[in-house]
This record gives sequence, C-alpha cells and structure tokens, in this order.
Amino acid sequence: MMVEAKQKEDADGCATDSNRFHTNLAWAGLQWLRRGVGVFTGRDHIRLGCLLFLRPFCRTGIPAPFCKEFFCMSQISIRSLTFAHPGGEELFSNWSAQLDTSWKLAVVGRNGMGKSTLFGLLQGRWPFQGQIVTAAQFRSFPAAVEDGWQTGWQVAQQLCPGLAQWQLEKQLHQLSMQPETIWQPWDTLSPGMQTKLQLAALMLGDGCLLIDEPTNHLDADGRRVLAEFLRRSRAGYFLISHDREFLCACTDHTLALLPGGPMLVAGGYGEYQKQKARIDREKQERNEKLARDIDRLRESARRTACWSQKAEAAKKGQGQNSASGLRPDRGYLGHKAAKMMQQAQNIQTRRQRAIEEKAGLLQDVDTAEALCLRPLGWDGRPVLRLEQAQPFRDGAPVCAPVDLLLHSGQRIAVEGVNGAGKTSLLQMAAGQLSGAGRAAIAQGAVVSVMSQTVRGLQGSLSGLCADHDIDRTRLLTILRKLDFPRELFGRDLASYSDGQKKKVLLAASLCCPAHLYIWDEPLNYIDLPSREQIEQMILQAQPTMLFVEHDAAFVRAVATARVRLYPAEP
Repeated sequence: MMVEAKQKEDADGCATDSNRFHTNLAWAGLQWLRRGVGVFTGRDHIRLGCLLFLRPFCRTGIPAPFCKEFFCMSQISIRSLTFAHPGGEELFSNWSAQLDTSWKLAVVGRNGMGKSTLFGLLQGRWPFQGQIVTAAQFRSFPAAVEDGWQTGWQVAQQLCPGLAQWQLEKQLHQLSMQPETIWQPWDTLSPGMQTKLQLAALMLGDGCLLIDEPTNHLDADGRRVLAEFLRRSRAGYFLISHDREFLCACTDHTLALLPGGPMLVAGGYGEYQKQKARIDREKQERNEKLARDIDRLRESARRTACWSQKAEAAKKGQGQNSASGLRPDRGYLGHKAAKMMQQAQNIQTRRQRAIEEKAGLLQDVDTAEALCLRPLGWDGRPVLRLEQAQPFRDGAPVCAPVDLLLHSGQRIAVEGVNGAGKTSLLQMAAGQLSGAGRAAIAQGAVVSVMSQTVRGLQGSLSGLCADHDIDRTRLLTILRKLDFPRELFGRDLASYSDGQKKKVLLAASLCCPAHLYIWDEPLNYIDLPSREQIEQMILQAQPTMLFVEHDAAFVRAVATARVRLYPAEP
C-alpha cells in the first residue's frame, strides 16, 4: 500500500509538473503573440527554445524542475523597500514592485528623487530595509576607467571579458564609429566616443545593464543613433535619461519616481505622460468636489452656530418685546437654550469630523510652479551680429565662417556634430574668445551667459549672489520652483550633484534681466519636469536667445531659427 501510495504521489507530481510546464509554454507563446514577432526579445527566444527542448521529457513523465527557476530568473521582486541616505530625506518608503530585466525600462523623476540611488540599491551598494529578491546580475554605465592610457580595446575587454574583436567592431559600426577607434588611448577619445564604446561593450555582456544618463555628451545625431542602437538590442536594460524623444524611441516600460510614490507604467515615456495627465486630472476633479463638500459643511456648521447664539440670546431676554409688559419664562427659555446648544454642539462636532475626513481624502497633484522671466525690451536694431565669424583655438579655426543676425524676440539654435565648434562660437559671440571675422553685440545691450560646464562651482549661494550682484531671495525662489531641496541652501556648492549645480547656474541667469541670453546646453543634467518648466517659461516670455541644446523636443518647441556649423577647411 505504501509503495502504491508513493507511486501515485510520484505520478501526481509528474502530472502537476507537466501541467505547469505546458502552462508555461502556453504563456511564452501568448507573450510572443502579444508583443509581436518583431519585438520578441532574445531572452524570450531562449525561454521558448528551452521549453520546447524540455517538452519531450515532460511527455515521458520526467519532471521539469528548471521551469520555475527558468521563468523567475529575470524577475526583480521589491518588497517593502525603505531607504534614506544618512542625514537625508526618505527616498523610498515601504515600496513594493515587480520588475523584469527583459524590459527596456525608463526611470524618470526630478533630480534628487532617487533614480541613481535605485540603481545602487539593486547592486547592493547600501544597506536598506525590506527585500530585493532577484537572481539577475547587474552591470552599470558609466563604468570607471582608472588608467586613461589604456586603449579602447583594453577597456572593452575589461567591461566584457571574452569579447571578440569582430563583435565589438560590429557594435561600433551600428553606433557610427570607426573600428580604428578601439586602438586609441582612452583619454584621447571624446566623451561622446567613450560613451558609445562603453555601451557597445556592455551590451554584449551578461546580466541586466543599468544605464545612467548616456546622452549628456552626445549631440542630436549621436542621440538618434544611440536610441536606434538600444531599440534594436534584444537585451533588456534600465535607463535613466532626461531626453524625452530619446526615451520615447528606446523604452517600453516607465518607472516614474514621484513625490507621492513611484508609478510603474507598461509603456514608453509618451504613454506615461498620457496616464500621468489622466490621473492628475482625476485627482484635481476629485479635489475640487471635496473642496466644495468641505465648503458646504463649513457653511452648515456656521448656520448651526448662529442658531446656538440665537437660543442663548433668547435665554437672556435679548430681542424680547418689553413693551408688552410680559415677563419671559426664564426657566423654560434656559432649558430650551441648553437643549439647542447641545444639539448645535453635536452637529458642529459631526460637521468638523466630516470636514477632517474629507480633507484627509484630498490628494497631492504633482504640478510644477511656473517660472518667470522678464527680458529687457529692445529697439529694432539687431542685438547680435556675426559676419564671417570664425572662432580660433590654439591658433587654428574650429569651424567654417558663420554669418548671423539676431533680432529681438528671435531664438537661434546652434547645431552641429560633436567638435564642430558650437561652444566656441557662443564664447566668441559673448566676447570670451577671439577669432576671425566680426562678432558684435549691440551697444547698450545687456547679456546673460550660462556656460556648459559646472566644474569649479564652489562656495555658498550667498557668496555666489554677492559676487554676481544677484538678488538672493529671487535666486532661492527660482530654485524652489525647480524643486531644489531647502536643506541644500546652506551647503557648499561643491557638494551638489551636477543637476543641482546646473539649476543654480540657470537660476542665476534668470535672475539677471537681459536683452540677450546666451546659453550653452542649459538642460544638461536637468530633470524632465524642470525641462518642461523652462520650455513653457521661454514660450511665455519670448526672450532673445542664442543657444546650444541637444534635446530635440526642446529645440523644436522654442527655436525660431537654426544655424548649422561645419568643420573648418584645412
């Protein structure tokens, strides 16, 4: 009997495993049909192939013990995650989520909301409360390169051991890079080339790749090439970027870290924007209804208080007609007044409780306060004139001659590949760099300049205001509108993140009313909500600008004209 029971138990176990296996096989097929064959990922191919390989064993009754582990290998289960940096505010509070390393996941949110911190927690850099359960291995971009004299090939081999040269060259071809680049010393490569070479090698390795702001050193063409490269990749990755078009082109899921808590959307950044707008609209409508209910309850409580006051007045004989000669029955009136006051008090208590309950239902809507820019007016003369302007560096021209007239209200975007001389041309226009030709700002015009780099920014905000004659109150107000943390106001600027430093430079430029604003990559490191604030501010104020920016959506929205730079002829 025991043997029969054991055989029956084994048979039931085999049948259960077989049923579970075929369920998994059907699930894989449904995923294939749902996504479409064209976007069936490499991990999906492996899963389905292994399941088909194991199918005969299930038919013979042999359990398939690998099915469960096989399907869970790409899952990331986050349970009750709570974390705060020492001395900082809580970034995650009892957050739970289910992620998948096969996703092309965009991680978005304001500066300081914990995007890079989340990557660090996934890699186990800091202790935290809660659980992160996964069998996946993580690799991160950018990777530190200690020896700058190594060749690009040596760096690639360190990032992806066992890498074949032909594999790397194939990746670089897709990124529009010459294969000879891998033999150059690392420090001689431009930041954009270093970005592409690292990503080319990392995408060939195993595990889930965590990509943190890869577009900072890429021009518009480079961003389009990289987005297409990532979109074609069969491997999943988690991506932090502040470029809207870049995210829309190469992601299929979005994780937004918001003040009210993280929001996970099955769709790219465009789908997230639609869902976020719908949720905010519903919250706003609900809040307005609750506000009307609260006003109605308060008015009802006010009327009840008036009844109580009238009853008290009647008790004291106020308002009685003394000419009638009748003496009021104070005992009856006192009893009536006490009863009315007790009823009024009970009603007021219930009304106040209802008001507090409805006020507790009010939800915060994640909205950004509008920025304000007041450019100085100008007459009909051109504010800036460039005639055959050609900036020089190390005694050599960096771009072909440029002719340009910038009138009041115009916003001209300077475009060109990396190294074409965009920054040099802006510096020449601002009088910070010499060159051939003529670069003249109209006499009497006030210019506000914002540089591309944030290196060397140190000291206090008060010292920055004193050095540049900036209204400190206005500077802090603009920073708060950009969601800059109050607790950072008293700290050294050198301790700020690059995004926070960029916001300080931007706020300083906005504090200076000017006829002409010359901005060099103003959105570098700036989060998406702040970019949208800046965009709306420019469209509202209509300032005169000469700027360089690689965010295609921003340029398309604010630029009234474009000028493209070409390399100087040898």
